[in-house]
Amino acid sequence: PPKFISKLSSLTVVAGEPAELQASIEGAQPISVQWLKEKEEVIRESENIRISFVDNIATLQFAKAEPANAGKYICQVKNDGGVRENMATLTVLGTTELGGNHWNDF
Repeated sequence: PPKFISKLSSLTVVAGEPAELQASIEGAQPISVQWLKEKEEVIRESENIRISFVDNIATLQFAKAEPANAGKYICQVKNDGGVRENMATLTVLGTTELGGNHWNDF
């Protein structure tokens, strides 16, 4: 089966900022990559979401993260040898949660 060389990292971003989840994979081609949210919802490309798999790097990009995008994301990779999954959490902070001066949070 394919193997994750570098795994997804959980991410916290402020609403309206871009967000990116990325993993690098090795294994026998062809490798298919699918992104899932909360184990069931298959992520599709949209105006806000870009999915790519180039040079064995799988990337899920949000142009502008929204609170609705928050959750657990699974990168599922498969080839003839089997399936592997890796998971990370995307946390999106609403601007209201930050209060006035949000630099204190960093």
